[in-house]
Amino acid sequence: MSDQIHLSQVDNLSIVADDANLNVVPFTPDAAVPPATNPTWTNSNPAAATLVASADGLTAVLTPVAVGVTTVGVSVLITDPATKVTTTFSASDDISVVTGPIASISIVATPAPKPVPTPVPTPTPTPVAPAAATAGGPVHFSPAGPNPTA
Repeated sequence: MSDQIHLSQVDNLSIVADDANLNVVPFTPDAAVPPATNPTWTNSNPAAATLVASADGLTAVLTPVAVGVTTVGVSVLITDPATKVTTTFSASDDISVVTGPIASISIVATPAPKPVPTPVPTPTPTPVAPAAATAGGPVHFSPAGPNPTA
């Protein structure tokens, strides 16, 4: 199983016993049976979250510390009252500690060197070829249009 918790939350963890059909079954850890043992809780990454078990071991509180992943585990000895057989049951859960929901925004200024402007090239003028003379001599223009003169 894998769960996620925000840095701004805590997880209240508890042990639930199930039968083969996933029905919840009441149980009592073997705390009164010698040797007395309470459920044992483990936490793989205390840098991501701290874990504090209750005195009887039936619950624990997971408090996130930093973004990361931790595996929380628990093991418990349970003796079947009918058969008197003691069995160790274990469970674990991977928990990802993530940042909380966005609560505000801010502006962050990051100074950097001023960019050097790239010089713009000066256009080179294109030479214009002189107009070619017409075969019949010079052409004179008037408001009415060209008037070739011979």
